[in-house]
Amino acid sequence: MKVSPREIERLTGRAAYNAAVESARVEDYLALVRFAQGDCHWSPTEIVIGLDVEAFHDHLAPDSRLLSNGNLRPYLSPSMRREMVPGAVRALLGAEHTAQSLMALGYVIVGFPSEKSTFDPDGYLRYRAWEREIAEGTFEPDIESSIREYDARLANFTALDPARQALFEELVARSASRSVRVRTFITPLHPLVLEHLDRSRNDERLRGDLVAYLTTLRERWPGFSYVDFTEIATFGGDPELFFDGAHLRDENAVRLVRALFAEAAPGALP
Repeated sequence: MKVSPREIERLTGRAAYNAAVESARVEDYLALVRFAQGDCHWSPTEIVIGLDVEAFHDHLAPDSRLLSNGNLRPYLSPSMRREMVPGAVRALLGAEHTAQSLMALGYVIVGFPSEKSTFDPDGYLRYRAWEREIAEGTFEPDIESSIREYDARLANFTALDPARQALFEELVARSASRSVRVRTFITPLHPLVLEHLDRSRNDERLRGDLVAYLTTLRERWPGFSYVDFTEIATFGGDPELFFDGAHLRDENAVRLVRALFAEAAPGALP
């Protein structure tokens, strides 16, 4: 969400749009690409994917929000739509949905609070609440919450899901047939989160499996490339420039984009 279209345009001379969604999995990437090329009739020359390891989670169902999106739902396979229905029903009837409904009713009565985040017209995400705290000098990144979140996200994750690998290969093959380059990067984590996961989870092995898998795709598809940005040193990142354990502040995000497109803009790195 913090890959800046304006920075890409500055480096490459090509217009860009950021269509990121939170906690995306492979089926989200494929649905977004098919929607853009189908319903929107876009003809991109390149697709950039920030790839989380857990996008290939083997014990995590598709996000029910994908099923509820009328624009993207038609681009899911019938089997995946069937698989997602129970989760969508549970989400509709669950405590979290009830709490959110009551919260929304309360906002209607007393007024809505200041927006915590907004999107620019080009899809770039602004964390308004955090940015206000930074400007006021009161901001403190919450790394511990991110550690707990990633512990939960990686629970029961044992191997890359073959079904999701097949979907990702469909995306790569679809792009190759249209002469579209796919430029992929494995997303970074704060060093403290990474240290915790390597010590307490099988995250390091899973990342190794992902790198090996992406290497085979690069060998098979000339238009596919990837770079592993898990460790922030790979793009000159600063551990102080995080909103939390996973979300980069703008300064770090610019460094990542410059490193990602360094081959397109020689000498662009600081």
